[in-house]
Formats: sequence, C-alpha cells, structure tokens
Amino acid sequence: SKGYGYADYEEKILMKNFNRSCIGSVSKVITSIAALKAIEEKKLELQSKIYGSNGCLRAKKYMDAIKKGIDKYSPGSKDWMNHYKAMELIHLLTHTSGFSDGVDDGESYRNYEDYHIKTLETKRLESFTPGEGNKYSNHGMGLVGHIIHVVTGIEYRDYVKSRILRPLGIEDQVIPVKSEWNSMDAEVHTFENGKLKKKSYGIINNGLAAGGWTAAATHLVRIM
Repeated sequence: SKGYGYADYEEKILMKNFNRSCIGSVSKVITSIAALKAIEEKKLELQSKIYGSNGCLRAKKYMDAIKKGIDKYSPGSKDWMNHYKAMELIHLLTHTSGFSDGVDDGESYRNYEDYHIKTLETKRLESFTPGEGNKYSNHGMGLVGHIIHVVTGIEYRDYVKSRILRPLGIEDQVIPVKSEWNSMDAEVHTFENGKLKKKSYGIINNGLAAGGWTAAATHLVRIM
C-alpha cells in the first residue's frame, strides 16, 4: 500500500501509508464494534432499554431531565415519554432512536453525561416512534459511548483500547484527535479564498464515539 497527495501541503511532505488522519464518522464503526463487544461480554443486549427502571441509564437524573424537556416543548404530552421508554440500544446504533444532534455547545461540558442531560432538557426528539423512522444522529452514537462507560465501568476510550485496539496491536496508532500533531499525523487542510491552508481540527471533548478517532488506512483495514 502507499499514500497519495500530501500530509502537509505547505511543507510538501508526501502522504505515507502510516500517516493518521481524522476519520470522522468512520469512528462510529469503532463504536459499534465496541457495543458488540459489550454484548459479547453480557453487559448489553441489542434490545437493552436506554431509560426507565430497567434501562442502561436508569438514574433518576435522566428521567428528571426528560420530564423537564417534555414540560418545555410539549407540556402534558404522554407520547414523548413513551418514545423515550421505548428506546433501545439497537435504535441508537441504527439511527432510528429519534435523536438528531445534541446541544450545539457540546465541547463546554465536562463529560458526555452532562452533555446528554442538557440535550434531554432542551432538544426535542423527532416525531417518530423509535424504530419506525430514521434520522442521522451524532448524538445518538455519542450516547452509545456513554452507555458503554456506564454498563462496563470503563471509560469509552479505554474500553476501545483494551477490547479492540490492543488485541490488534494498534493501540498506539489509532488514537483520539489531539491538539498537537506529530510526524505520524497528516495535517488538516481547508480551502480559503481559493488556496489550500492548514487548519487546526481541535480537540474532540464529547464527540469521540461519534467522530473523534484518528487512524491510517492500514490501521483501519485491521479493524475491519
């Protein structure tokens, strides 16, 4: 295999097959594999409920946030509560949960739990019953990462590292987006005024499970 184009256009550094790039929503594949590993370990089921007394997120704070959100956008409605109670893991994995995206300022929250609670309080679900419609959802897949943390007691990124990356021998090659890049990383580029410029991608604080991993194609092949 070989690389094509430039890892750094300004410095004219050619792309090598080991150079990492941010893989964006391909990160969702890694998260889906992690969820299946948790199922294999009997920590989850595809039909695991997300909310309620038997749900993955059964703590009172989640239901309180749901009620607060319903009171805001649909006071007195029982339909929305039924939608939340019907939501299962498979709906999050297949973008059929009814979530779209979370609150816009996600990176200002300490962790995904706080981010999700704020989303429940302020964002309305799509109008379909879970499983009966679809809406692409970064937040839904980010929530899968949080659920993995809750049911296993292991931080999502550490779970991915120990269950997926380390057994494949690529735990040092497939890593979260970071603020400082090195010779393993391809720079992010964008067009500005018709010219190719470097761009800082930034740190993915709350969206790792949905789009925050970096990898080279040679590493992704081993995962797939």
